[in-house]
Amino acid sequence: MRLIQQLLAGGLTLKECKACLETKLDKAILKSRLNALDREIEQKQQSRNLLAALLSEGELKTWHEKLNKVAPDIHTDWLINQGFEEKEALHLRWLSKDMNEHDKYMADFMRVFQGLERWGPGSKQDTLKAFKKVPKPVQQILEIGCGKGQATRVLAQNCKAHITTIDNEQSALDAVSEAFASSNKTEY
Repeated sequence: MRLIQQLLAGGLTLKECKACLETKLDKAILKSRLNALDREIEQKQQSRNLLAALLSEGELKTWHEKLNKVAPDIHTDWLINQGFEEKEALHLRWLSKDMNEHDKYMADFMRVFQGLERWGPGSKQDTLKAFKKVPKPVQQILEIGCGKGQATRVLAQNCKAHITTIDNEQSALDAVSEAFASSNKTEY
């Protein structure tokens, strides 16, 4: 009886257990069952890893990357359903790729860069050098990823173009608005 229980636990059917007891072991059947069991274990391990990651007990980056490749819109919708605002969902997709690490990533980014004048490489001279290579006259400038607006101010001081600034961090846009408001510029 115990042998039958062990064979059943090994994944054999009752008919296959009977055949094992009455005749010589069929290695092809055993190999087939072993392969099927290995596949089931692999699938269960993937399921376990996903659940652990969703509970912040594991790593979600690979799962997010796969979902983002096959269904980016569904991935964003799912993140929003989890309570993230659209901007936060985009941050998760673009920056950290891991919803459990997003807040830490953004906190670390702000801790490092918040006190700095510039959030990226460059200088006033670099901005002017690049601007001089642009064919004149320039009437509109779109500055994507403006940070705190260091380059924006340099451009505003050196041209009459209408400058539109974009950044995915609200505190950066607030800093640009504040800088231009304090310099009595009504349009920026």
